[in-house]
Amino acid sequence: MKTNGLFGSRLLAEKAYSILQVNLRRHFGHAKELLPALNRYQKILRTIEERYEIAVLNLTDDLREAWETSNSRIRPWLTALLWTLGLVPESSAIHKSNSLPSRRLLKQVINRSIECIPDDPLIQYIWLELKNDTSIDLRAHQALFSIINHYWDQWLIDKRHQAFGFNVEPSRIYSQTLIKLFANGLSEAMSTEYMITYKHILDTKAELPYRCEIIHRLHMLCHLIAKRFHYYGTDLATASSNSLSFLKGLTESECDSQIIYFRYPENPACQFRTSHSSFDFIEFFFKADRELNRTSNGHYNIMVNTMERFRMGAILYWLQVNPPLIICATAPEDVMLFQEEQKLLQDLRGAYFLVLGTILPQQFNWNDIDWDDLVKIQEPAKRKWFYSPDVARKEMIAIEESLIKLADRFSVNFAKYATQRRAPNATIEQLISILNFHVHKISLKDS
Repeated sequence: MKTNGLFGSRLLAEKAYSILQVNLRRHFGHAKELLPALNRYQKILRTIEERYEIAVLNLTDDLREAWETSNSRIRPWLTALLWTLGLVPESSAIHKSNSLPSRRLLKQVINRSIECIPDDPLIQYIWLELKNDTSIDLRAHQALFSIINHYWDQWLIDKRHQAFGFNVEPSRIYSQTLIKLFANGLSEAMSTEYMITYKHILDTKAELPYRCEIIHRLHMLCHLIAKRFHYYGTDLATASSNSLSFLKGLTESECDSQIIYFRYPENPACQFRTSHSSFDFIEFFFKADRELNRTSNGHYNIMVNTMERFRMGAILYWLQVNPPLIICATAPEDVMLFQEEQKLLQDLRGAYFLVLGTILPQQFNWNDIDWDDLVKIQEPAKRKWFYSPDVARKEMIAIEESLIKLADRFSVNFAKYATQRRAPNATIEQLISILNFHVHKISLKDS
């Protein structure tokens, strides 16, 4: 704290405070010894939060001052940062407006950036573009600059870019290209360099950081470049059709990925950073010229389901961990199948609970367990394995694969049920169907 290392100080103080809270709940008889330490850490945390708030406010004011500089790059930079964070409407508004951004918006951007930077190289490299900007002294904001400029080791391709055949880090190429695009200064040569880099990233098939969606934003930057330089075609109808086809495929892919996101609850605002195609896809249908937007009902269904997918997320989870229908099985072999499924679903919920341990209060990681299991995990390596969210995620994948195999065995006598278990999906039509089913049941009861 004395050297303005607020990021590490907060993590350490929060961990210590949560451990003390758990011990106070479990050993209330020792409250006299524990309460002074709790109060001390509470005061430390309050001091850290106050310093964070002051640091964010100071940077907010400096960004607003830099915005008013006539030759400042702050506007395209902020537009690119908002877009990379997934705040697409705000990015569009800033890009089209001459008005000074509000303090509330800038505070939101700074706080969300600090939250995401440790795991998201694209956001970090956008910030690093300000490091040598003459309109603002980013180094003067030491508490936040230490986070922005820290080597976080997020992406192997950035770390060893030369070994992968890149002259500079791909994240740097992305940030410079995006800022130039929003500054209306992107040359075709620079866009070509980005396209080559993008294709090379896909060809390398190198492992991506698991906690952020990089590829989606790389795809969407290609889309913006294609629109700018008419790569979709010079004819308006052809360009609209090609653009729609690209957005449709990307939006469907992201909708299908929703089931994966709940495995990473510690990932800050992951879904927001994968929403770019959804905004563009939906906006396509609200353009004034309807003659160019004649599409099938299938396209409109995708649009509606895309708009509602965040509300459908909870339903999708419950369809995953619960049987979607109650089936009356009479044959002994069918009863055994359903019992086997129930056991797998219990294991799935248990694995998910361990995944949630990354965001739940500390006491949930110290929950009561069987004595035999407690003895087994006294060894540090076994304890780490037992509570590891990565191990739990692997177990979830294995259980989901077992459920799909079990669904194949269901298909003999329960074909419809087996289909729903193979691919649990939440759409508007399904929601309406379920609600109608319950309304029909209630009306039959009343009659």
